[in-house]
Amino acid sequence: GGTTVCQNATQPLVTFTGNGGTAPYTFVYSINSGTTQTVISGTNNFANVSVPTTIIEEFSYNLISVQDASGTEILTLNPVLVKVIAPFTVSAGSNILVCRGNPINLASTVSGNGANAVTYSWTGPNGFTSNQQSPTLANSTILMSGNYTVTAKIGSCQVTDVIVAIVAEPKIETLSGQEIFEFIRCNVTTSNLMFNFVTQSYQSSISSYLITWGDNTSNSYARSSC
Repeated sequence: GGTTVCQNATQPLVTFTGNGGTAPYTFVYSINSGTTQTVISGTNNFANVSVPTTIIEEFSYNLISVQDASGTEILTLNPVLVKVIAPFTVSAGSNILVCRGNPINLASTVSGNGANAVTYSWTGPNGFTSNQQSPTLANSTILMSGNYTVTAKIGSCQVTDVIVAIVAEPKIETLSGQEIFEFIRCNVTTSNLMFNFVTQSYQSSISSYLITWGDNTSNSYARSSC
């Protein structure tokens, strides 16, 4: 087989194995149709050759012949291809805050991969896994809050990124065992009432308030204007 690795990664090994003869085996091979080279198995029936990863290139290892004590066999085999690629990156985007019941839309982007095909895998809370690039979790619950990790792979070259998703359950604050929404009357005129909303959870993320007045009317207010 073959593989794809990132530049400067641990050097992969090409293994030549002899069978049906007597060790040591002498293997003759070439790289990218260059000068032939020789490696000997010793007392084993195989020999390993390290593939350099310091330069970006595709290496083709072609086994030409194998020899043991009985003689030499000329071979016609498919070469082993090892591709060394430039490091690439993956981004899982920004952290996510959604209300319970709304979808969690995960999205990943890859850069620097060139024409190389990328495979994706996600892991997350509550046993979540996905092989999609940008999966969606419908009907979010509190149990879905936590770290979501995306891994992008090209062969054995892989990179990861992590985001935090918080599933909020907007609710009235609890005081002395009772749920309340506290209104502090700050200013009263005949034409204007000003209230200050006391809410602790996700205060900075609240964008608007909807107030039902109890007389079959309601009003929506942006947080900054409440």
